[in-house]
Amino acid sequence: MSWHVEPELMDRYLGNGVDRLLAASIEMHVTQCSECRRLVAIPSLDLDRSWAGVQDGIQAPDPTWLERLLIAFRLPPTTARVVAVAPSLRLSWFAALVLVLGFAVGMTHLVDPTTATIVFGTIAPVLPVAGVAFAYGRLADPGWEIVASTPVDRFRLLLLRVVAVTATTLGLSVVTGLLLPALGFFGLWILPALALTALTLVLSSRVEVWKSAVAVVVGWGVLVAQALSSPSGRSWLFGSDSQLIFGLIAVAAGVGLIVLRETFNRGGVE
Repeated sequence: MSWHVEPELMDRYLGNGVDRLLAASIEMHVTQCSECRRLVAIPSLDLDRSWAGVQDGIQAPDPTWLERLLIAFRLPPTTARVVAVAPSLRLSWFAALVLVLGFAVGMTHLVDPTTATIVFGTIAPVLPVAGVAFAYGRLADPGWEIVASTPVDRFRLLLLRVVAVTATTLGLSVVTGLLLPALGFFGLWILPALALTALTLVLSSRVEVWKSAVAVVVGWGVLVAQALSSPSGRSWLFGSDSQLIFGLIAVAAGVGLIVLRETFNRGGVE
């Protein structure tokens, strides 16, 4: 090898075309020779791009278990992340949900079946509504400022999170319902839950999501209180007779969501 590394030899080195001994000699020489180091200089743009990639890799948080699950179901990684960052899809929400459902189960062992039915039938339908309140919006989403400043389809993001929250909440509630066969009304709370959730979404086209959730929960509480004032109202609300009404409400609210879709994308919910 000459005093300086020839360009042709450097090209072979960069292309892994030299043996280890020659490569070590070139590397030793280059560390001491600034002239030869120019032959392997990396353009600043490429270097900046490389460092940016390294920083992104180091700073990017590891995918959560929920992200990995969504990706396993063929959801794009970017979509999985914006869905999974909702607070109501975190362990703290699951813990609170389990505690509430555990309370409902515990009540069945302390009161008569009729009272237990009322307790569970009152709590279960509003759990998805509470999840929706913490799934989207300025107060719930840690990345809301990014969402608000980018041309993202807010309606799609809202539906993705709501579907994930509702499916999770209903799933846990169904498991709880299976543990309470004595109640005798298994599944009769599902349509009320869907109707209340859909109403929350429709109202959120005009006000913040958490405000619409509070309004729906308060309205449900008033309805329950009125139903409990008479035996006929109690049997209607917590029986099969009310299923058609709640089903129609859910369908009508679903149609309303489709009609109001552009309202969400124009920033109707915060």
